[in-house]
Amino acid sequence: MERDVELWLVAVFESIQKSLCLVKAHVTGIKFMLDRDLISFNPTQRTCVTHERLILINDGDVGSRFEWTINQRPSYFKISPTRGYSKPNSVVHFNVEFSPASQILYLSCKAYCKLEKYTTLELTMSGSCVTMPKSHEVIEFSIPVRTTATRTITKAYPPAGTLEPYLTGHYYSGVNHLYGAETHPTTLAYEITYAPLVMTPQYGYHFGYLKLRGDQNKHYMFRMVGKSLPPLPNETIRSSLPALKPYVQPLVATNWLAYNQLFVCYYNFIPEGSQGKKENYLSAEMREHILLPALTERTIELHLTPYRLGILHIKVFLKNEESQEYQWWDLTYDIVRPEDEIGPIELTTFARRSVEYSILVDNPMIDSTVFTGTSRHPDLTVQDSLIVPGRQKGKLKVKYYSFLPCDQQVGSIDVDSPELGHSTYLFNLTALPSPSEKELKFTAELGKNVTQTIELENLSSKPKTEFTLNVSHQDFFVDKSVNIVQGIKTSITVMYEPSSLVSCETTLIAKSPHAGVYTFSLVGQVIPPMPQGPFNVHYGELVSLPFKNIFTEARIFRYVVDNPIFTLRTTSEQLKNKKVRRSHNLKRHLNFSSA
Repeated sequence: MERDVELWLVAVFESIQKSLCLVKAHVTGIKFMLDRDLISFNPTQRTCVTHERLILINDGDVGSRFEWTINQRPSYFKISPTRGYSKPNSVVHFNVEFSPASQILYLSCKAYCKLEKYTTLELTMSGSCVTMPKSHEVIEFSIPVRTTATRTITKAYPPAGTLEPYLTGHYYSGVNHLYGAETHPTTLAYEITYAPLVMTPQYGYHFGYLKLRGDQNKHYMFRMVGKSLPPLPNETIRSSLPALKPYVQPLVATNWLAYNQLFVCYYNFIPEGSQGKKENYLSAEMREHILLPALTERTIELHLTPYRLGILHIKVFLKNEESQEYQWWDLTYDIVRPEDEIGPIELTTFARRSVEYSILVDNPMIDSTVFTGTSRHPDLTVQDSLIVPGRQKGKLKVKYYSFLPCDQQVGSIDVDSPELGHSTYLFNLTALPSPSEKELKFTAELGKNVTQTIELENLSSKPKTEFTLNVSHQDFFVDKSVNIVQGIKTSITVMYEPSSLVSCETTLIAKSPHAGVYTFSLVGQVIPPMPQGPFNVHYGELVSLPFKNIFTEARIFRYVVDNPIFTLRTTSEQLKNKKVRRSHNLKRHLNFSSA
């Protein structure tokens, strides 16, 4: 084969190495040959013409002119065309003709194919022109091309006598002598093998003759008729494949001839039970051509992706378009549901908050199909169905929602299509504790209170569930427990009553064993108390002034008036926490201070 060669000339002395020069060369392959060097024609009669085929093979990188010469005068053999040009990597077909003009027992001659500037190829041709004796028997063969069949011809003959075999006919071969049968010493046997390398036409045959020449000019003639049928598959494969999974099928291709062959590669899809379109069943790719060197094997690959469940039948062909010879493989696949699962897909969210995901579904067919989704986890929902047109993709919507926090759980969704089969998607589901709800801000004057409401919802399957409420600061007040009906948002009152002039922040936790935990951030801002009044007091009249102990424990309070015209019922007293006291005095503003 043609190629470029590069070599460095290197000088080495002890540990020193030096490159001297680069030698470049161009190698050209020269290879001319005949597909056979002997043509033995079947016995024929005078004025009859028989033909054989001969091929000049050029597997090299250069072309050459050729010319045939036959070493016989007069010649009963003809080769056409007698001259021409052989291109690189090509073949030239010749028709070899035997047309004897007179009877002759055996005729042989040589022909030479002179290749300009190159070599000379030699061909030996032989034949006979005799009066054809009546055939004692017709031996018939009918086998697939590139296979062999053997028949044994037996002939009773005296042990002292001899029989000499003479076999003609392309694709027929036999031993060069007869052997005696063990069970019948007076019977001689001869084995004939038929090994066709090309198919015969519909009404064509491969003919051959076996002539047994015995003593005293005794001759026995046997006629062989061979039918070369289409080839058997190189391999018959039956296996199971998962749907929608790419697969590579290796196939071993063979070149059975002594010269290169260029094959066209293609495949046929055979629908099972109906005349469906190939595009609705599979996608497949393979190389378009392959050049096989003489008498070698190569592996080719069929890349396919099956779509539908069921039986998939494919025939792969390699065909020599010049000779029409081919080889093929018979492939049958049981398309089953894929055993592996897709995923896992991580979905993480907070309790009572959803997270969405889209499953990408692909319809490689040319017709539309319907994908249906089925969830196998109570907190995982999926779109019921989705119609995807041919050769398009779609998205099945998935939502994960859990009203309770939970550690990682495994859920799955089954996606089905009547034509494309079943797929399973795995999900790792995690629900974190829910973050705090909307922050509530309270502003109240010291000694007074304000209220706001929060909403709780029973999302569980229980018709009614109890929430326990807990606030961690003394200035906020809420019911200790409340019953919430399923599916109805219920308002709960939260009161802020400051007990000091210090603002505060705290957390309200509403907890249910069935409906989960709600967390609320509470911020309380206190305003210093404002003076009350004025109060109009008439002489001798008693006025009641409310006063509350804002502290969380009992305290002693002193009452002081700064004008002597006003009198107090008591100047000090102990009040329980959060208790309101009404004191009586006359007129003017009173100043209260804690003991």
